[in-house]
Amino acid sequence: MDNVELIMSFGLTRQEARVYILLLGEGALSGYEAAKRLGISRSNAYAALAGLVDKGAAYVAEEQAVQYHAVSIKEFCSNKLHYMEELSETLERQIPKQKQEDAKYLTIRGRRHIEDKFRNMLKEVKERVYLSVSASVADLFREELAELTAQNKKVVLLTDEQYIFGWSDYLLRRKEKFYIWECRMRGDCGWADSSYYRFKLCTYRRTPG
Repeated sequence: MDNVELIMSFGLTRQEARVYILLLGEGALSGYEAAKRLGISRSNAYAALAGLVDKGAAYVAEEQAVQYHAVSIKEFCSNKLHYMEELSETLERQIPKQKQEDAKYLTIRGRRHIEDKFRNMLKEVKERVYLSVSASVADLFREELAELTAQNKKVVLLTDEQYIFGWSDYLLRRKEKFYIWECRMRGDCGWADSSYYRFKLCTYRRTPG
């Protein structure tokens, strides 16, 4: 997605997003100046600027001529996220609890929806989690996996290459083309050997630098 589409994810229209990006780059502008730079009508420019002010993305400075100042992107996004968090808590209190249904096989389509479901499942881990994914996919959830190990929850990760995601102790078991990472706060050292599996166990603590 380009910057306009990314900003639209925070509740701005396409026209508002374009004007907002203009204000961020050019500084304070009047409605006339914004319209001229974007090649849009004054009515559209003023409507977009009014929308930005109403949605907390711009301030009005009434000096000799009315000018509009953009709120920093960090502040704007942070305010939106805080507001959405408050709405989420309110909805959780007011909406009836979801009816429990018999377990079913569900199909989730779309990369973003799958990643969101994955993250939510990781947040709900009680004691342990077992994952079989490529290292590149595991890296998408580095923060969530590191948080689980910090909570002393067991994480076993089967990957296609070596992978490290924190400063905890790691138990590495390698078999053929796969690496099994068992991440925990305290581990053992040694060798393991059996007729079916043959792998090396080693625990180490990675230090900064």
